[in-house]
Amino acid sequence: MHEKNKAEAEKVEQFVNEALAFNKKHNIFVRESTKEVYEKDVYDCLPVLQKINNSDKILDLGSGGGFPGIIIAILKPMCEIHLLEKSKKKCYFLNKTIDLLGLKNAKVLNTVISKNNSLGSYTLITARAFSSTTNILELTENNLYDGGKYVLLKGKKEKITEELVTIDTNKYKYEIIKLENKKYERHLLEIKKVNKVIAIANQKGGVGKTTTAVNLASSLAATKRKVLLIDLDPQGNATTATGIKEEKPNTLYDLFFNNTPIKECIYNTSDNYKVLPGDQNLIALDVGIRENNKQNFLSTELKKIDDEFDYTIIDTPPTLNQLTIEALFAASGTLIPLQCEYYSLEGVAGLMQTIQTLSDKNLTSNRVLGIIRTMVDMRNNLAKEVSDELEKHFSSLVFNTLIPRNIKLAEAPSHGVSGVKYMPTSYGAKAYLALAGELIRKVEYV
Repeated sequence: MHEKNKAEAEKVEQFVNEALAFNKKHNIFVRESTKEVYEKDVYDCLPVLQKINNSDKILDLGSGGGFPGIIIAILKPMCEIHLLEKSKKKCYFLNKTIDLLGLKNAKVLNTVISKNNSLGSYTLITARAFSSTTNILELTENNLYDGGKYVLLKGKKEKITEELVTIDTNKYKYEIIKLENKKYERHLLEIKKVNKVIAIANQKGGVGKTTTAVNLASSLAATKRKVLLIDLDPQGNATTATGIKEEKPNTLYDLFFNNTPIKECIYNTSDNYKVLPGDQNLIALDVGIRENNKQNFLSTELKKIDDEFDYTIIDTPPTLNQLTIEALFAASGTLIPLQCEYYSLEGVAGLMQTIQTLSDKNLTSNRVLGIIRTMVDMRNNLAKEVSDELEKHFSSLVFNTLIPRNIKLAEAPSHGVSGVKYMPTSYGAKAYLALAGELIRKVEYV
């Protein structure tokens, strides 16, 4: 406690004394002395504070006697924290303590949590002795903001490992941190949602890959998700559509050949997502990766910024070269834009076979997320026939959203913005916003 100022230390002491006094009459926890409460409860909660940002909105599950909820409210006064507790007796104590200490950032929720609850969203969810890890994830996955995290106080590592056996590693990543405690085996379990890396790919050109990449990035950003768009096509059309002002921006070429840090290759756009640009130098990168035997280069680099984005969208070249393979290695899922024409079907089958081969050889966990029908004009009989064939043969993969032929989508890149920002009321913009919603439902709520 020596690192905290005197006023906060006094509030913690006041809280502990109040808890012990209340406990004598109402038995809210098994503690008998101030020393015992500090050793077993206060000090046990302090490691959670290191994982909290001042702007966090926090949910403490099963707050009980106020550990860690009240401790967080005292020592992190800039945060907003909700203390969830089903016991009315304990909620009475928590509310009394909040009033006594003047903790305006804390609120008690006297309720039992259920899977489809209406508690709202939080950037950090914590618990100390509430339930198993898998149960916590099941009950609260809809309550965690993208980019948010779970910080759970746990005991023996064997028990934690056992609980994590069934965790979906395509959806979550975790770290088990051993805590310094001479008397008890204690760990901090930090769980975050995985950055969803999605390749937009098709070996055939002119099917709307870049238009899809740019407008999907913009649509996802409009839902408050943190999005990175990577332009892996030497033509650099996605970069042009982002309207970044730098005349000679750093690209993956600079990262590979000049050791430029990846963060120095990422730029802001006016559409509220970020972009890692591309240009004709990527042709040399394609050769460099092969000649230097640096396959999986992109995957390695993306891990360095994994915590910074909810979605990474990769626009690929219209060919199955090393750059496209790098995107397929790095991605956890692939979207295939397809114009409803006869010959476009052949390219889809080839790409799906390539992804399956890479997966079978354990070179990637990539899977085909879906097929997007682009530049659709249902007045055209062939377009309708191809669309019907796709639904017949790839019923589980075809997205319901149809992307129409739309002049506003075509005009937008010349203005350095996405179609979604250029004319949000256009049919094309509305279609991509709908597609983003469908994608979110597919990859986040499975």
